[in-house]
This record gives sequence, structure tokens and C-alpha cells, in this order.
Amino acid sequence: MVYDTFIDLGKEFNDLVSTAPLTLNLKSGPWSPKDYSKAKQDKITLKQALQKSKNIPLIRVAKEIGFEKLEEQLGPRIPHLRRPLAEYPSQLLGAIELSLEEVFLVYKEFIDRKCEEIRTGAREFENSSLYFMSMADKTTISRLAAGALRNANVFGKTGTSNNGLDNWYFAFDGNNYYVIWFGVDSKRDGVNMRVSGASTAFLIFQDFMNKRGKQISEIMCE
Repeated sequence: MVYDTFIDLGKEFNDLVSTAPLTLNLKSGPWSPKDYSKAKQDKITLKQALQKSKNIPLIRVAKEIGFEKLEEQLGPRIPHLRRPLAEYPSQLLGAIELSLEEVFLVYKEFIDRKCEEIRTGAREFENSSLYFMSMADKTTISRLAAGALRNANVFGKTGTSNNGLDNWYFAFDGNNYYVIWFGVDSKRDGVNMRVSGASTAFLIFQDFMNKRGKQISEIMCE
């Protein structure tokens, strides 16, 4: 959703962005975004950053575009967004308290909006986040995707937060929307699971899709 807003504000998916560490001086003190795994290149494209869920490039581009512009665009679409966004930039990485239903509704509205743009010709499907995030061999699930799901164009997004206490996966197969949460629901203080959305919630989704006895449909905006 954030990367798509970058595109709406003039960026291109093929634009290069640095993966070098950066620090923002907030009123609450210095803050440095971290990535789940270190990027192998000094610079990557926005498309690669999106597919591999890279946090540092995202914040770098957000700073370049301007947090106020992003706040204006994202405020009406994301519940509970704290303002000013410039002082709470971690929200762009998913650090927002949302219920499972809210996650579902936010992503559904986003996909419905993108599909409408594709249907009207305002955006090409092959140059959209919906297409890029349906390429299992390019995203964060590349090492775990298996069976029929690996070769199907199903939009998916992993999420990992709170040191692995919350892990989720959202998917859209052209017909149905799915959201799965996996994590610790109680006694959260001092517990660190060290797991990710790719290795938990996604595997639950994959097992369901591959073994439910139905052909896997693929993302289409019709």
C-alpha cells in the first residue's frame, strides 16, 4: 500500500534506492529502521524492495517524498494512523494497532481500488503491485512456496512484527480474500518467538490451498 502511494506520487517501480542504513532524528530520539534480512546489493529497485519487504528503502523514499504528502494520502485509508506521520514513521512499516478484521478491510479496499484502475486502463496489470506481489519466486515466500501455489499468480503479503509475536499473511486469488494471523495471544511480555509471517501464517495458507481439493484460481481484475 505504501509503495503504491510512492507510485501515485511520481515514483517508478524501476527507480533505484539505497539499502544503506539511515537514522531519523525524531522528537522522541534517533530512530533507525531495520530489515529482517540484510540486502545483498547497495541499491535495489522499488519493485525489489516491495517484493522482499525491505524497510530501509521504504523509509528512505518516504523521507524523500515527504511524510506530509504520504500522511495526506494514507490517512483516509489506514485506521488509527497517528499524526504527524513524520514523528511516527514506523507506522509505514506496519507498526499500527489493527484488528484482524481491520487488516482484512484495509487490504480489500486497496485491492479493489487497484483492480478498478486496471479495469479502466489507468494502470497496467503487469506494472502493478498486484502483479509483482503474485510472483511467488520473487517475494518473501520464495523459499517456502511449493506445490500448485508456487506456480499460481496469487497476490500475497507477509507481515512480521513485535519480534515475531505477530505474524500474518494476506492473500487474494482473484475470487476470495484471505487473512491469517499467527502469534502469541497472551503473556506477551518477554516472549520472543523468532518466527516470521512467511514461516508461519503463509504456510497455513499454502497448506489449505494445496490440499483443499480445488483448482487454485489466479488474480484477475475482472
